[in-house]
Amino acid sequence: MFETFTLQQPAGSDSCGAFSLAALVNARNQGLPVNTPTGATVYNDIIARQNPLPPGYPLIFAPPAPRSLPSSLVRVGIARGFNDQVQVMVNKPLMPVAMHPLIGPETTRIGSTAAVISSTANLQALVQAAGYYLALVLDGNHWIALGRNAQGFYAYDPASNFHGAVNQPVGNRVTLNGVQYDFSGIVICF
Repeated sequence: MFETFTLQQPAGSDSCGAFSLAALVNARNQGLPVNTPTGATVYNDIIARQNPLPPGYPLIFAPPAPRSLPSSLVRVGIARGFNDQVQVMVNKPLMPVAMHPLIGPETTRIGSTAAVISSTANLQALVQAAGYYLALVLDGNHWIALGRNAQGFYAYDPASNFHGAVNQPVGNRVTLNGVQYDFSGIVICF
């Protein structure tokens, strides 16, 4: 599913959400053209959505090199063609406590562009249907792309540039190329 997206986020950058979203857009477009859109292009879209940063948000989400907010990923994903019933699944007990104050403001920023659904489901249950997913992992510090189609379950990690078929998650853990990633409570379903 992600075999034609071979771009890796720059080392030390916080562009994992943008690169993961770019991989999903490329997969949805059946890999044509290869590596399109680029992660850097999508990251510029994210930066534009977060400039200026809303009052009260942690500065890690502020330009010039921010982490990607779920609301920005949703809006950029929709602008890039994911416009059918986008859902943001939020499992608050799995989220880092420091992120809890952002649930309300992020729900407001998402507005009616996507359904924000509170859930107690684990990652394994949330990614059962065929589709494209952005999953927050590593204590809320990293986004990865996941996808399911009739041929199997796939993943892309922008930090390692791993892309390929993987075993489906077990509970709240998915393993990519021998590295275990624990779900941090937010999945965006495109």
